[in-house]
Amino acid sequence: MNTRTGNYIIKVFFLFFFFKIVTIGQTDITSLENKLRLARNSEKVDILNELAYLNNRSSYKHSLEYSKQALNLATKINYLKGQSDAYRNIGLCNYLFNNLREAEANFNKSLKISSANKDSAGLAKTLNDIGLIYWRKNEFTDAFKYYLRSIEYSTPIELDVETAKSLNYLGLIYWKWSEYALALDFFTRSLKIKERLNNSFEIVVSLNNIANIYNELGNYILALQNANRALNIAQKMNDKYGIGRALNILGVTYFKLGEFEKAKESQLKSIEVKESVGDISGLGFSYSDLGNIYLETNKFDKALEYFKKSLSYREKLNDHYGIATIMNAIGKVYTRTGDFVTSNNFLTQSLDIASRENLKEVVKNNYLSFSELYEKQGNNTKALNFYKLYSATKDSIFNMDNIKRIAQLQVRNEFEEKEKEIQFLKKERQIQTLEVERQKSQIAILIIVLIVVALIILSIIFRIRYINKTNKLLEEKNKEIQLREKELIEANTTKDKFISIIAHDLRSPFTGLLGMSQILIDGYEFLPKEKVRFFLKEFRASIVYLLDLIENLLNWARLQSGRIEFTPENFKLYDETQKIVNLLSANASVKNINIVNKIEKDIQVSADKNMITSVLQNVTANAIKFTKPEGNIKISSLFDDGFVKVIISDDGVGIQPERLNSIFSSNITSSGTDNEKGSGLGLALCKDFVERNGGKIWIESEPDKGTTISFTIKKV
Repeated sequence: MNTRTGNYIIKVFFLFFFFKIVTIGQTDITSLENKLRLARNSEKVDILNELAYLNNRSSYKHSLEYSKQALNLATKINYLKGQSDAYRNIGLCNYLFNNLREAEANFNKSLKISSANKDSAGLAKTLNDIGLIYWRKNEFTDAFKYYLRSIEYSTPIELDVETAKSLNYLGLIYWKWSEYALALDFFTRSLKIKERLNNSFEIVVSLNNIANIYNELGNYILALQNANRALNIAQKMNDKYGIGRALNILGVTYFKLGEFEKAKESQLKSIEVKESVGDISGLGFSYSDLGNIYLETNKFDKALEYFKKSLSYREKLNDHYGIATIMNAIGKVYTRTGDFVTSNNFLTQSLDIASRENLKEVVKNNYLSFSELYEKQGNNTKALNFYKLYSATKDSIFNMDNIKRIAQLQVRNEFEEKEKEIQFLKKERQIQTLEVERQKSQIAILIIVLIVVALIILSIIFRIRYINKTNKLLEEKNKEIQLREKELIEANTTKDKFISIIAHDLRSPFTGLLGMSQILIDGYEFLPKEKVRFFLKEFRASIVYLLDLIENLLNWARLQSGRIEFTPENFKLYDETQKIVNLLSANASVKNINIVNKIEKDIQVSADKNMITSVLQNVTANAIKFTKPEGNIKISSLFDDGFVKVIISDDGVGIQPERLNSIFSSNITSSGTDNEKGSGLGLALCKDFVERNGGKIWIESEPDKGTTISFTIKKV
């Protein structure tokens, strides 16, 4: 999760809490106050509780006063629902002023009464409110449990308002846990309910959340679309809280796009709106985002000024995530201005808070900031160590389960669409078969009529010709349907193969990882350092293998389904080859392997750049894998009848002759010279990419002497 957009989780969560209040204006409060004068007993309690709820945003004093009046009267007349609602409203008042202990005590009183009274609606509302307490305390697992319990009560009684809130809260927690696919799913489900209820205020909230998720995923076009839609709806109903948040998100998106002036303009407008309504928590985030803009443009004094303003708001709210994030930002400012001691102090405080609260995103960013700090100080060893910690934490956040879940969701959706298409084609065929039968019946009738009425023979002949023509068209249509059905069956077979590969190639490394992790857990105190280092090395090798497998599987699946666009262009082959050499130099250096780029510098080729660089990377990575330490890899080129032949040769272990014929189609793999693992899909993917660009690829190898892989590309 990106630091700048990650802060919005807590910010947007606070916005959720103020559900439906903005949609009910001062006119509704005045109307209820007029009714209060004539109301008695339970009706009066309900009106007092409603007034307390409507006022808890604009007037803490009035809200608390109405709540206490409602509680006193409800207790006097033994009105249990009224007592429960009053305790819940008192809890909300305390929550708004960060009196979490008092808030939780009142919520629990409300929960106890609702439970005794078997009030499902009251239970759903109160469980959601208790979840707020655990969210504020960063105890997300407990908060998650309360939201699920709330849904269990709200769904059977079709209390859609509370169900939508629970789904939103669950989405926020998944967002906090960097589970973006699940977060987007829950936000979308919540939005559908709100649209059905026509709740404009809550629609704005969900659209802002969805925009933030697309920011996390790097899809800035959809982020802008959703944020602008939220802004338009909020402006139409004069929802200043929604306007302030939407402007804030737009500013973040423009910042990610590098459009700093637009980003600054949006954040300043957001601050102006938030100040007009006293949105303290929102101001903390806007000042932080404004500070990030000045930090990125090297205006350090301004950046420091706004970060410190943001920090003061975060400390008032006891917002651990925000405090840790801003301390990290301030530390970065001092690093860039050369005040390394002050930078170290802020980064250390930030890392301590983030580690204690298990804020993985902030821990990751602190590792990177420490790496930059030590690099500035010239301590390259510590800089490298912290950068390794940063990379490992980053990989764990954007974990394989998330990637796998997105891939499975995509395959499932595609499969369901194809199933629907098959069913449609079957129905169409049934209709056409019925039409053929109807035509045959007409022919029989016409033959009988011919015997009786000889004078209409001519017209019958014309009719028969017409029917024959129709039948021919129907037969052609049936053949087309059969062809389409065959294609769909092949697509499903491809899907099955894809799932089979995932099941086969992912199960083994994950089993190994689980086994090694259990060994480390059980014997950590007793294992020698060399053994621990060995297991950690195996861990890393398995993770590298899994990343390579997932990338190749996704590219393979997209290629098979025609989702990879073919966009040829002219480019210099040497430049792209050198980029791959630079990218893989770290892997090669581990085994002291020398990679030489002998491609002629002026050669230009016409091909899809992304596909060709993928081929270069896969083949060169394989060469590294199967070359012994101190070995050599050479990448060269020759002209070949309008094509450029690229030759990648190594002096590695070579390939057995019986494997050469199936090397581009089999997913059977062998370990590298340093026990590196491979997915088996790389060369198959290379073959598809080269042939897609009109070239050919082949392999020559002798055991213990090395391997040469050559492929051709069109020359400009």
